[in-house]
Amino acid sequence: MELENVEFIINDGQHRCAAIAAALKENPALGKEKISVLLFETESMDRLQQMFSDLNRFVQQTSKSLGMLYDRRDNLSALTMELAEQVDVFRDMVDKEKVTIPRRSPKLFTISALYEANEELLGKKIAEQGSPGYTDILKSAVEYWTELSKIMGDWQKVKKGELSASELRQEKINTHAVVLRALGGVGRTLLEKYPHDWQKKLKLLERIDWRKSVGNRANPLWDAVCITAGSVVSNRQARAATLAVLLREIGESPNGKVAHKEFAEVTSAQAAE
Repeated sequence: MELENVEFIINDGQHRCAAIAAALKENPALGKEKISVLLFETESMDRLQQMFSDLNRFVQQTSKSLGMLYDRRDNLSALTMELAEQVDVFRDMVDKEKVTIPRRSPKLFTISALYEANEELLGKKIAEQGSPGYTDILKSAVEYWTELSKIMGDWQKVKKGELSASELRQEKINTHAVVLRALGGVGRTLLEKYPHDWQKKLKLLERIDWRKSVGNRANPLWDAVCITAGSVVSNRQARAATLAVLLREIGESPNGKVAHKEFAEVTSAQAAE
């Protein structure tokens, strides 16, 4: 059968087809490019409608980490990817594809957790990539996480091969997303309050006991904060409570800005009870 004489129906992807047609009109040279398509023999209208429903109802969504990895429009995503390479303790230690780290993985963090930590540190809206403002923000973020990594001895041990990543993740909470996000919140507080000597305050984090358990019990510092029934949790209240604990331990309190909105809402609710 000659394809020129066959009638094709676009069952899914009409917008993409229209975009391709517009692109070809603007740049005919694109006609030499190739893309993949799936062709099915027409059976009936009912069959076409069922295929359309199946394609749209059961499509497999990509993970948040993969979405970030390929999203070139999100400035914070781009900054996080750059930061993961520029901060020594993050280089080769960040899983850029998975949302959760496999038990035996040599990685310490997920790119999505680092993204959320940067959102706490910098806010969601940052300067456009390539602009002087973007460069300054990236420099500030790299400086913060680099300084913090000097304090986080466990991170350094894994980086140097003195401790396995899986062992650290199992015994302590300082690589979990809930803590990484809280550390971003701590950074925002210190950078705003002590723009010239925030490093001194940050150093107080050295005394934090990151262990999940003490003896046969959950570490009282984290029990009912971000550990519930022996498991680390990362819900809204846990994130706010974890940030509150870290700030309290270094003698600070939330400054009420957007980065700490969750804490303010949770504490207000508790006061009303």
